[in-house]
Amino acid sequence: MKIRFLNLALICIALVGCKATYKDVSNEAEFSRYIGSTYTLKSDMDLSGVNAPPGYSDEINYYVVSSRDPGWSGPEVITRVTLGIGSQFTVSHIMECTNCLEFTPSKHALITLAGNEQVINLPIKIYFHELEAGKHVELVQ
Repeated sequence: MKIRFLNLALICIALVGCKATYKDVSNEAEFSRYIGSTYTLKSDMDLSGVNAPPGYSDEINYYVVSSRDPGWSGPEVITRVTLGIGSQFTVSHIMECTNCLEFTPSKHALITLAGNEQVINLPIKIYFHELEAGKHVELVQ
């Protein structure tokens, strides 16, 4: 029992204390075909301004485009607006986590939202599985 508790405590400390680090995999053959591609939204999605831990202040560090099913929230979400069906974005980079656990999304795309190039001057992310699945986004032909 004592060892189980210590293992759980160490895992919790590791999760809280580790900051995800990413490497750019845009030039790898598997991902290079996404760079410069434009996608359109097939359903409404959320654009959330996020404050990265540690901190949880009112400062936005980056934005995340995410589906509304199931959606997410927490103290790190500072702002949220809806991106409507037909909104478009272009992929500029694919980033892969070098120290993430298996059950967390390990890749995301850095994107530029059409019409917002000068408005949002922080990174905008969309999880890579959204590009692959095609449930909420589709490639513009």
